[in-house]
Amino acid sequence: MTILNLSVLCTGRFARACICGALLALSVFSTGGCKKGPVVVLAHPSNPDEIEVTPVLASDLKLGVPEMHEVTGLLQVSAHVETDASRIARVGSPVAGRILKHVVFEGESVRPGTVLATLHSTDLSDAQLALVKAYSQKDLAETATKRAEQLVAADVIGRAELERRQAELLQASTEAASYRTQLRGLGMSDAHIQKLVATREESARASSNV
Repeated sequence: MTILNLSVLCTGRFARACICGALLALSVFSTGGCKKGPVVVLAHPSNPDEIEVTPVLASDLKLGVPEMHEVTGLLQVSAHVETDASRIARVGSPVAGRILKHVVFEGESVRPGTVLATLHSTDLSDAQLALVKAYSQKDLAETATKRAEQLVAADVIGRAELERRQAELLQASTEAASYRTQLRGLGMSDAHIQKLVATREESARASSNV
């Protein structure tokens, strides 16, 4: 980098011209001594929100005050009609079987609890039969346990026999409760299950409700 010592002895306009020339010469010598390219001064960036309207663009523009107008007319377009998914209920039978009778058909109005159809289900019949057997075993276990308690009190049998019969009663009660839960899952109400336990008469017919 070259340093110049300039002495300017000028006055008036000539003095100002001399100073500017000296500064320009100093700038040129400085950049040349440092072996760098010329200094580029960028213009101030334009505002992206501002648009310069040229004469060509102005000829295509129409300025005015917006107004409200009523639009009338009929517009025919193609469309696809669908049902409201939030108002559709998928109804199905909780058990597999053969439909014996249709009570309600497509397009009819129904309410919650309305019987839609009656069907014959072997799975439902098997579950009912298992519940009847479980309650029969439970009744026998209860009778045997009570008898064992009396015999233990009379010192006829040991306490181990009473505990064995109590375990059998617990197992039979658990199985009966399990089959009750299974029948509820197959659509039977508690009232129907209680009637089945009381009468011990199973039925393979089931109703599909809304």
